[in-house]
Amino acid sequence: MNSRKSASVLSVLLVLIFVTLFAHAAFAAGTPETAARTRSITYLTHPVLFAAMGGEAAISAFTARTGIEVEVITMPIPQIREKIMAEFIAGTSTFDVINMNDAIFNTDVTPNLEPLDRYLASSPPVDYSDVIPGVVDMFRVGDSLYAMPNRVGTGVVYYRTDLFEEYGIAIPRTHAELLEAARRLTLDLDGDGVTDIYGMGIKAGDTQTLGSDFIRYFFSFGGDLMNDDLTEIRFNRDAGVQTLDLYRTLVREGLVDQEYTTWLADDLVVAQQQGRVAMALHFSPSYGRLNNPDVSTIAGNVSAFPVPTAPGVPIGRTWSSAWGLALNRNSRNKDAGWELIREFLSPETQLRSGLEFNNGPVRASVYQNPRFINFLSEDVAGAWLKGLENGVGLPPHPQWAEMEDALSRAVFQVVGGSASARDALNRAAQEVERILR
Repeated sequence: MNSRKSASVLSVLLVLIFVTLFAHAAFAAGTPETAARTRSITYLTHPVLFAAMGGEAAISAFTARTGIEVEVITMPIPQIREKIMAEFIAGTSTFDVINMNDAIFNTDVTPNLEPLDRYLASSPPVDYSDVIPGVVDMFRVGDSLYAMPNRVGTGVVYYRTDLFEEYGIAIPRTHAELLEAARRLTLDLDGDGVTDIYGMGIKAGDTQTLGSDFIRYFFSFGGDLMNDDLTEIRFNRDAGVQTLDLYRTLVREGLVDQEYTTWLADDLVVAQQQGRVAMALHFSPSYGRLNNPDVSTIAGNVSAFPVPTAPGVPIGRTWSSAWGLALNRNSRNKDAGWELIREFLSPETQLRSGLEFNNGPVRASVYQNPRFINFLSEDVAGAWLKGLENGVGLPPHPQWAEMEDALSRAVFQVVGGSASARDALNRAAQEVERILR
């Protein structure tokens, strides 16, 4: 009897010990939310982007709300690329959340990133359907999503509203209409035989600048740089030739300032600020400089329209670029990292960063928000949104920079008159095919 009682007492004690240990472990681990509140994460980002997302104040508010401590490390783009590649090769988890743009994101990186699809399924950002799908797709490879966008920009045409009104010009929707508007707005105001205002602005100060602008127009003709599985080059098809025909027409008819061969992005902005250019395709954040009365003579008379397109191509289709937030696959704090990503994608954060820090929001609702419309203007906000909805990202091929360099040299030859469009693009395609092989 005593032995049975001793065994019974021992059993009860073991059960109590087991329950106590289990409860302690459960308390330590808790639900995913509780677990996240006891963790710390390291966030690698670009200094400008960190400031645009609210800086230390935003991180402090996030920590106060969630209990998640965040160590922020900022670096320029080349150093981010070097650091994460070294991290991935070593298989370490120094960085939990990584900000990357299309200069960093590619198929060499994705095997080291955590696919986000299961997080989206179980704990999506608030009002996730409001996040612009075309922007999200820039970080999708195959069937998997590897980053969530938190800052975006696109191409839009900024134009002189006073000149459009004075000469009765409608907003162009096709390339033919864009050319006609450029012809009507190339003006000799004093009749001295010298053009005072050029209808269109382009820039070709170096091969990279010209190549980037070529891609913006190329997408508007419906072109694709590569096929979906990144095994075939497509920039030498009809859309490429049509893009270069547009360039040559602008140059041949004197619709652009001949100094375009020395202009980089800043030079074109300055020329338009000075009133020398009526229209120009810019990266969307240029609006702040063009409409700044302290530096721009056209401030108050500048607006935007989506990039005109070829028949059958959605209005505004052009090159868009984005910064995205990714999780290191080796991270031990993925749940906490996902909470930070959700924070940066929240409607409140996206609106605040757009209004206070000129950040390009990733939510459609921000571009339709009365405060943001008042900040930009209805037309400018609408042009940005249309470009983002129909925009296209660069191919996520790890050697795209080399391929783009070959393409840019071909474009430079054609615009300079030393080669035909078809021949130059075909030669560039052959060079890229060697890179692919």
